[in-house]
Amino acid sequence: NGRSKRPGRAGRGAGHRRCCTAVSDRRGPAQPQPPLTEQRHTSAAAPHWTLHMSSDYAADDVAAKQGWGGYQQDEESRIENLLQTGVAKDFIKQRPGAGGKKIAYLEGGTQLELANLCFGFNGWSCFILQLCADFEDYDSKKDRWTAGYSAIVRVQCKGGGSHEDVGSGTCIDRSKGAAIEKAKKSAVTDARKRALRCFGEVLGNSLKHDDKHQAGISDLQASSAAASSASASASNPTASSSSPSSSSA
Repeated sequence: NGRSKRPGRAGRGAGHRRCCTAVSDRRGPAQPQPPLTEQRHTSAAAPHWTLHMSSDYAADDVAAKQGWGGYQQDEESRIENLLQTGVAKDFIKQRPGAGGKKIAYLEGGTQLELANLCFGFNGWSCFILQLCADFEDYDSKKDRWTAGYSAIVRVQCKGGGSHEDVGSGTCIDRSKGAAIEKAKKSAVTDARKRALRCFGEVLGNSLKHDDKHQAGISDLQASSAAASSASASASNPTASSSSPSSSSA
């Protein structure tokens, strides 16, 4: 009848792929994707998946890739002094805990501000090494989704030091997507807070101590400084010698 046949499903798919390729070529070379791999695990209860960082991105030369250099002596001393300072009471929040007790905690945004104050806004980075779905359950009676996720985060500072820790997050919502989203964010924030805490008192480690413990740490630091000063004086006696006395008239 002179009319051309419409392409079949295979033809449309091939044409669509060719079109996408052509658009990609016009936009330039493909950009490298984040070096993350996804592993999905299926079970009778719910699908579980884990997001892993590839080994090249988790290498120890992250500081070199960031273009960082080492700390200057005065900069390192400033950071060390800040990290040894306890968290100000104005930054500490309280939440109810088991047995009617109150648990002190540091909000994620406040901790980020303190980290920028200590290391500089471009002097540290955090990396998600693993993000894992622990469970995704649906309660038909309450029409609610409950999602639980765990994460492993690494925090690295300009000087090359790094800490890793694990965090978890759980959320309940009518929407499955909202429950998953909030649980992921909560897990990553929890892991980052725990990793940053390892750097020093001002980033949240002091919340785990009482006043007596902090006083003991201060005494230990003073004793250590005095011992270091005495050792330096003994190794270099000429530096600590007194000036010559004036001659008598």
